[in-house]
Amino acid sequence: MTIKTGAGEAVGDSNGSTPHGDGYVLGVGIPELAERTGLSEFLLYSQANAGNLPGCRRLGRRFLVHVPTFERWLADGWGEGI
Repeated sequence: MTIKTGAGEAVGDSNGSTPHGDGYVLGVGIPELAERTGLSEFLLYSQANAGNLPGCRRLGRRFLVHVPTFERWLADGWGEGI
């Protein structure tokens, strides 16, 4: 499973993390997830607030999404219900 990045396609490695720049990103905010996947921020925020966004945790006022968990869920095809 790959998610778009600004520089092209990302490729997962053995630990399931996604390359980004010069390091690996395990978690991203909703705006970056929206940019990477093409899904709307509104949809992602509404699912996060409802507790239905896989790999998502609230840290204070911010949502952080664990990229490998979200990618596995998306690759498994469980997203039809959103």
